[in-house]
Amino acid sequence: SEAGYEVEWSIRNGNAGDEIIAAAEECEASMIAMATHGRSGLGRLLLGSVAQRVLNRATVPLLLVHPKAEA
Repeated sequence: SEAGYEVEWSIRNGNAGDEIIAAAEECEASMIAMATHGRSGLGRLLLGSVAQRVLNRATVPLLLVHPKAEA
């Protein structure tokens, strides 16, 4: 792009956190950007946290964005 950024995306099957890490490694990403629901407590315990899994395993910076709540 004119700004000098390249963005890649893919559709994969499997554990979301593992697949995000694998994709970042395969394309030699310099950063991972993700939206997060920001769950905590019981919701996080029952559903797990993809963002937390990626954060724990990523070898590149991770940008987490929390979507705005609908009015």
